[in-house]
Amino acid sequence: MNLAELIEKTSSLVSRAGGELLQKGEVRPVDVDRITDDSRQISTASIFAVTELSRNHLQSALEKNPAAIIVPRNLISGSLLESYSKQGLILYGGKAARSRPEWLLSLMAGAFFHHPDQAMDIVAITGTNGKTSISRMIYHAWKKLNIHCAVIGTLGATIFAGDGERTIQTGYTTPRSYQLLELLQQMQSAGVQKVALEASSEALALGRLEGIRISGGVFCGLSVDHLDYHKTMGRYFMAKAHLFTLLRRSKGRAIVQDLSKQEPDPFAVRLSRYVKRIGIDFTLAQNFRPFDLNVPVEFNIRNANLAMLASESPYDAKLFADMPDVPGRMNRMEVMPGLDAIVDYAHTPDALQRILGQLKGRGFHRLYCVFGCGGNRDPSKRILMGRAALEAATDVIVTDDNPRNEDPEEIRRQIMEACKLPDLVSTSATLRNVGDRRQAIRLALEESREQCQKGLRCCVLVAGKGHEDYQIYGKEKRHFSDAEVILEFKEEVMS
Repeated sequence: MNLAELIEKTSSLVSRAGGELLQKGEVRPVDVDRITDDSRQISTASIFAVTELSRNHLQSALEKNPAAIIVPRNLISGSLLESYSKQGLILYGGKAARSRPEWLLSLMAGAFFHHPDQAMDIVAITGTNGKTSISRMIYHAWKKLNIHCAVIGTLGATIFAGDGERTIQTGYTTPRSYQLLELLQQMQSAGVQKVALEASSEALALGRLEGIRISGGVFCGLSVDHLDYHKTMGRYFMAKAHLFTLLRRSKGRAIVQDLSKQEPDPFAVRLSRYVKRIGIDFTLAQNFRPFDLNVPVEFNIRNANLAMLASESPYDAKLFADMPDVPGRMNRMEVMPGLDAIVDYAHTPDALQRILGQLKGRGFHRLYCVFGCGGNRDPSKRILMGRAALEAATDVIVTDDNPRNEDPEEIRRQIMEACKLPDLVSTSATLRNVGDRRQAIRLALEESREQCQKGLRCCVLVAGKGHEDYQIYGKEKRHFSDAEVILEFKEEVMS
């Protein structure tokens, strides 16, 4: 698309959305080849956006002389841009509330890729826990009806177009706006009619979904997470709630999970009021029907009910009975008679508490919990996760989970200290610190095997990484899979 035409279309979209697109510099007579915030991918025919992810690479981007750049308002007068404006084009938002590069980038990407979302029914799922399972269940329900459909989320993008499935790795729970629009364009070309999309709080806060028509939204609960990014639970809630502001534009439908009958859920109540106030048609999911599931735990039954409503499928207890396991979500492996191992992505206090609560009621004599907390992520979770593990498991082993640039020993120490608080000293659970994750898992399995040989039933929950097949230490990504360690141990037992 010609640069001048793209700017004209984007300006119209921005204006309709209550913003203003301003420009400084020369509009080159060039056909735009791509829109990106990756400085490695740009050419003289590209548009480069200075986002939170790319702002440290502005200098290298300018050296490649892109056709235009989208920048935050506070960079307009910077010396780096003065010389560039004499040969290229600078785009920025004129109103503070509508000036973020990510927001402008999303609307521009919509115009650039000819709005593929307009031809699809896109259901977005947001919430602290359950997004991946619910989106995969929605996709499964559509697929059973032979609807050409797709799912986009933490596990990548999977497309069903009647002739089998194909999966594309995206690297994000919710891809960057230009990647997401390009992906939707590919799906439209393949004949996809419906898409289940995981909407992360960060993506919503940044504005990655501003250029996309959302026809349905699911809220599956809110608990402590991502406070390193949002800072407060109030801001975290408002990021999630923004999905329903997007729904209002398309007059879409909303489904809100309400757990208030079982436990206080002020966020569900608050969101219900918000949705009513802005005039969206919504369903409050409270009465949950039974389903035949591979893992029939309470939270999975709730997920199934939300997926049934979101997919607009008639109730059928066997709707998800033939659904394959969602990678890294309550994946059960029988290591030997009497010993189950479960791999789950539970990496928040609420998720860990829920899964341990379900396992605790299954009659195991020993329940091991092997977990850690990520580095350079919300540190407030460490205390809460340590407490959740110690309150429910009989044996807790604290280990590493993507320490990144933090000292892994210090992360484990913080978790261990939380487990030694005075109000928890009465617990009979054992607590150990084993940094090497492979050794930690094998220790739990070996001790469980010994207990099984005495006639006791045991379960080992390995939590936090789920489907991930790596560990991150510093900037190094090393291959590692919880499931592979368990299967390796099982083979040793069987031989």
